Amino acid sequence: FVSAIHRVLEGHRRSLVVVTPDLRLRQVDEAKPLHVQTWDLRGLSALATSRGLMQIRHRMSNQPLPMDHWPWLDFQLTRHGDDDVRLHVNFSNLFLDQFSGLRLLSEIEQCY
Repeated sequence: FVSAIHRVLEGHRRSLVVVTPDLRLRQVDEAKPLHVQTWDLRGLSALATSRGLMQIRHRMSNQPLPMDHWPWLDFQLTRHGDDDVRLHVNFSNLFLDQFSGLRLLSEIEQCY
């Protein structure tokens, strides 16, 4: 799944921008591959798994993302249950609106 994320982002590399100090958009010169944090909650009780997932969600929802440098996206994966994986996504609405974010996720899923 991580390689699918990288392939899709590489395909959009020319449209990746950041905000300069004078509030202009500048194309990203070099889009470094994202680090995708992976959490493993397998083997935990349902309650512990639920708490772990909520902690990750809370942490990511309160995490400010940079606007002045790449990456301004944060993908994290959590393994839980027998074969379940949850994708957590955090992105700035300055660069992606809901439709664009969903489209990006759809492209990643298709590439996977």
